[in-house]
Amino acid sequence: MYDHRELARVMDLFHFEEHSPGMIFWHPMGWRLYRVIEDYMRGVYESYGFLEVRSPVALSRALWEKSGHWEKFREGIFVVGSLGKNKEHLNPDYALKTMSCPAHVGIYRAC
Repeated sequence: MYDHRELARVMDLFHFEEHSPGMIFWHPMGWRLYRVIEDYMRGVYESYGFLEVRSPVALSRALWEKSGHWEKFREGIFVVGSLGKNKEHLNPDYALKTMSCPAHVGIYRAC
């Protein structure tokens, strides 16, 4: 089984960097391929009557924990937080979205 990160490196599509966990650095051909797939899928979804939505980029840690994503994917999630009361430790209050499912459940419930 291949790892998508290794295939992306070999094919020069994208890479990850340790200073920005969970964030993709798209290379020109990778971004082009992404956009082609995105446009194709947008057309497929529209042909079946699906509507496109967009959710926030940062979500609370509580939501990630509730959905089970925090425990399973924590090492690949970029945490955005605030300094604790002692100003020495970062409280991971929010995390940048690496996947949309927890936020999209919220959209579904609100409709």
